[in-house]
Amino acid sequence: MIATLYLLIAHLLADFVLQSNKLLKEKEKSVQGHMKHGLILAICTLILLFPYLSNPFTWAMIATLSLTHILQDYAKVQFEKKHNKRNKTWPFFLDQTLHLVLILILGSQLGNFETMQLSPNIESLYFNNNVVLGITLLILVSFTFDIVIFQYRKRKHHHLKYHRHYKDISERFLTFLIFYLIFLGFLGVGNIM
Repeated sequence: MIATLYLLIAHLLADFVLQSNKLLKEKEKSVQGHMKHGLILAICTLILLFPYLSNPFTWAMIATLSLTHILQDYAKVQFEKKHNKRNKTWPFFLDQTLHLVLILILGSQLGNFETMQLSPNIESLYFNNNVVLGITLLILVSFTFDIVIFQYRKRKHHHLKYHRHYKDISERFLTFLIFYLIFLGFLGVGNIM
């Protein structure tokens, strides 16, 4: 499960945190924008899966994940240019669902492999379910939720353009972080390390 969560974090970072409006526009104009986005996903995944990099399957999985992501996003952009003049939201949600399905399939396989030897402190932090789940949820409630809200607003206001609401993102981030830490304390988890 940890490997799947790290794949999900890499996806969330690449698709929601690190994908700027400038990169989105570049993706609409050329395949180079998609290549940059795929490279960002590959780098995030490489960094987050560092304990698994001694296994050749990990490298093949990162390449598969990145190439599939590039092709899928390219197909979505081309579809939206030709057939989605009213900016319907279903292509966004279908795209994300397909990304998640691949992440679940690859993550379930990756979890079966051994990792390289890590120092005890790094290992206890890296494989800590509370930390990994907390990071995943923090990204979901802050950046991802901001884009999901935009997608729902876009249904009624077809010409609406996305811009990040950093105040709202920060408020959700801090509120969730506080409640998550209180929740862990309530469960008696105490030291998350």
